Amino acid sequence: MANDDEPVPADPSAGAGDERSSLRTGMGFAASSFVANIVVQLFSSVLTARLYGVDTIGEYALVTAPWLTLIQFSTLSEQIALVRELSVLPARDVRVGRLFFPVLGLSMSLTAAVAVIVAVLSAAALRGPVGEPALVAPAMVVLLGYVLLENVSWNIDSVFSAFRAGRDLFFARLTQVVAFLFIAVGLRAVSDSVWCLALATVLSFACSLTMRLVRVRRYLARVPPAEIRQGVRELPRLLRFSLQLVPGSIANGLSSQAATWLLGSMTDVRTVGAYSRAAGVAIRIQDAGFRMSEMVFPSMVERHHHDDATGMRDDLGLSLRGAALPLFLLASVGGGVAGGALAVFGEGFARADDAFALLLVAYSLTVISLMMGTVFLAQGKPTVSTTLVIVRSVVIVGLMVPGIDAYGMNGAAGAFCAGYVVDVAIRGALVRRWVFVDGFGAVLRTALAVVVAGIPAFAVARAIDTSLEQPLGLLVGGVAGAVVYVVVALAAGGISREERRRSVAAASRRAGR
Repeated sequence: MANDDEPVPADPSAGAGDERSSLRTGMGFAASSFVANIVVQLFSSVLTARLYGVDTIGEYALVTAPWLTLIQFSTLSEQIALVRELSVLPARDVRVGRLFFPVLGLSMSLTAAVAVIVAVLSAAALRGPVGEPALVAPAMVVLLGYVLLENVSWNIDSVFSAFRAGRDLFFARLTQVVAFLFIAVGLRAVSDSVWCLALATVLSFACSLTMRLVRVRRYLARVPPAEIRQGVRELPRLLRFSLQLVPGSIANGLSSQAATWLLGSMTDVRTVGAYSRAAGVAIRIQDAGFRMSEMVFPSMVERHHHDDATGMRDDLGLSLRGAALPLFLLASVGGGVAGGALAVFGEGFARADDAFALLLVAYSLTVISLMMGTVFLAQGKPTVSTTLVIVRSVVIVGLMVPGIDAYGMNGAAGAFCAGYVVDVAIRGALVRRWVFVDGFGAVLRTALAVVVAGIPAFAVARAIDTSLEQPLGLLVGGVAGAVVYVVVALAAGGISREERRRSVAAASRRAGR
């Protein structure tokens, strides 16, 4: 890292007013990143599904399962502890690099060690109960790409998150999804093998990492070796916090990847392909949670650091309500037109329509769960977060095996949804007690509004989608469902008259500029 650039003023060092502006700016880029990425990824999902077919997509789900499993198990949650430390430092401060580089070294070492275990177990599973030995080699290539490339990117994202660098995260992540799309489409001219998708995944890791290395120089300066050695001595302090999150990370890893492995063992590859494409689209909603929570978390840390309970309540309320209304619009309308939406991917995918509807609700709830969880971490209560993740995972895995046995992929999606309903209910009660001592009414009104609006929106969209020829049913059902949702949500008080007035005024000012 060159150190001759001018330091960038750090948002965390700003005053309370600037701090709130920083959160709004970061949330704005988080929303932009979510929208841009979901548009590109949806287009990519449709195009790759049509180019490669349901069987290859099913194989790709199994190839990437070890990588996604490694993500969950190869962390001591050290990045969360790092963000918590960096959120109150100025950019390019020597302490930023002093903590970042030791954490990066720890992360790389841990990831490599766990990757060996995951590789052995995944190869045994693919050769054994899953019965797809030809997928072992591409799965190992993707796994290696994560260890050497993507894991570095994830650590750099901790720096961006700490400084609410939404713009930098936006470009880095957009680079990855665009690179995957172009590479996957280009390789299709050579073959329709799952190897093409595996190589596209690894090459997209490389493109994204390059972008991050260029942009992180604004926040991370060259650090003398003596400072890095001092950072190594500070690692135990960070790990005391992060280690309390490890049991939750393990439990979450088991529950998040359980559906792919169980469906692969209990059903056929076409079922896995249909479910994985439905889940692959639905999980894009969860991306909104990651984008927003990585902006909200440092803000919560600052609020807690300055003992600003009012600011914490206002920021969290703004975040929860601002996320819930559009996300459950997507969930209710998207679930209603699930059949038409999945048919776009090609033959065999529409069979996952009901599972898709359930997954959209579940992943919308993951966003709310993530954002409420930032409070527990900011307040120094990692064991609370861990306990809730374990409870959620027990519910998911406990229901998934009998659910798949009885209802196939719908049972898997239903179990996942049930786990997050329980999780959000408990988190909501705790947040009400610890943050919203008063002023929780607006959050509850929004929660009620999205439920009251979501049910008829889903019903209208589903009725139209199933009664008209496609793609007319998809288009008309989507528009009608969205209109119903907006009208009912406004009537139910999801957004107050004063909030609507302020939103219109703010939009007018931006348009004028």
